[in-house]
Amino acid sequence: MKLFRMLINLLLLVITPTFLLTPHTKLLATEHVPFGIASHRALNSENNLLFSYDELMALIDDLESDRAPEDYSAEEIEAINRYLAGLALEGTLPGESTALLEQDIVTLLSPFEYAPPYYDRAYALMAPGELTLCKGWLSESWDKTKTFVKEHKKEIIIGVAIVVAVTIVVIIVAASAGTAAAAGAAGAAAVLSEHDKAPSLEKTIDEKIYSFKELASEEVVLESIDYQNDPSAKTTFKDLGALLAHETLDGISEVSSMIPRMGEEIKELASHMLPNGILPPENNELFWNADKHEERYAKGHEIIDQAFSTNQAPLYTPEGKENRLVNTFTQPLLPPPGGLPQGVSVSKFRQIATAGRETAALADELGFTAKEITHLEKSGTLKRTVADAVDKIYSNQKMAESYERFKNAKAALEPFAGKYMPEIEAQRLIQQNGIRAFPRPKGIPENWHVKLSDKGAGIKYVHPDNEQTYVRVMPGKPHSKYSHQQKPYVVQMKNGKTIDKSGRAVHKAAPEAHLALEEYVYTGE
Repeated sequence: MKLFRMLINLLLLVITPTFLLTPHTKLLATEHVPFGIASHRALNSENNLLFSYDELMALIDDLESDRAPEDYSAEEIEAINRYLAGLALEGTLPGESTALLEQDIVTLLSPFEYAPPYYDRAYALMAPGELTLCKGWLSESWDKTKTFVKEHKKEIIIGVAIVVAVTIVVIIVAASAGTAAAAGAAGAAAVLSEHDKAPSLEKTIDEKIYSFKELASEEVVLESIDYQNDPSAKTTFKDLGALLAHETLDGISEVSSMIPRMGEEIKELASHMLPNGILPPENNELFWNADKHEERYAKGHEIIDQAFSTNQAPLYTPEGKENRLVNTFTQPLLPPPGGLPQGVSVSKFRQIATAGRETAALADELGFTAKEITHLEKSGTLKRTVADAVDKIYSNQKMAESYERFKNAKAALEPFAGKYMPEIEAQRLIQQNGIRAFPRPKGIPENWHVKLSDKGAGIKYVHPDNEQTYVRVMPGKPHSKYSHQQKPYVVQMKNGKTIDKSGRAVHKAAPEAHLALEEYVYTGE
């Protein structure tokens, strides 16, 4: 059956770099997934292909339908539930509590601790009495599956976008790794010194994903989507998932040909996470010819568009990069010293996400929280409230000057947002746009990387080994509706969680998450 074949391919996507790096790895470890089934039904199939975003979302929709649980065996339901749990964990955004999700996962998976070893239609011929009990157990388990999908639809949709993006990138790059390593070996010494430390492939991809999640957690448009009933949710993350894949491939392609170690790492990673036969055959001239680097990656961008049913590949051709407008699509990413291009192009994500939602974007700029915007939008008062806020600002000359200055600075700095660069360059860019830039706060190590914040004319100091740990220095906006954002302040993140001055995790919008810059000293992790 097509659905089951799709499911097995889904399971093969579970072991992705980001999963390997999360604390939930044990949930998704190989021994928990029935790969015996995968070997029997998927790896030996004639059409062994990974499925597109639309097909995977169709599977999620099918799980919410009234399909009878008898259509699946116990092993199949367990595989489905474990995969859904993994998707939901992967789709959790920074700053969101996972306590309820983890509790629901325990409820979802607990029946399998006591389930019969298998359920098969042939079992009816052997033990009719036990079959009735087994069918009741299956029905109960299936109800939990449907409830879990309903309660965590948002996380699952985000998880699907990330998993598809990462898997496709690994397939494309792995197919090119052998030739890339061979072609780049001769020139590698000229590019990398013995003191250079290029991030690993897994670390690079994980950082891209975290930047993607971080933006999604701050994007007011995404907060306002009704994930249960609004079909635009799937379309939005289809576009963003494709963009994540394109950006990741674009960043990796430029350096994979020059770093032999990365080529070998890619091949090793692919051998663990991809099914046999998924890579192009060795007689494929495009993928295995070392002289066809540009054509190979151009084809890779086309494959991404096919998987997501999008049309973003033309933006990644040499001509497309040259013709990008500054306010629409940013220039190539700037690398940290000795590292790979990292950080997601924020303006691209935000433009796609906010298309047609100018009022919500303006409210975000004025300092309204995502929850406030969502509430106002649902009550039909968002436009009036935003208009009143703008009128209030322009009734005060100093407030109006502040608003205009930051609005103009945002437009000028957006092409550089999220990019690593020397600290002095980041400070220069901010100051030349009329915003005060501040020196590095005391205590922040010199080896931390520096980049412009995604918005607000601030600077991020990022831990060299963990992009989820950073200090963000913000100049403060005198026109902000919140007193804790009117003066220069600091936001400190540790492993993806916002912390207050005592080191306790707090909500990112809470006043105590905004630490006064004049009093701030970084005291360690």
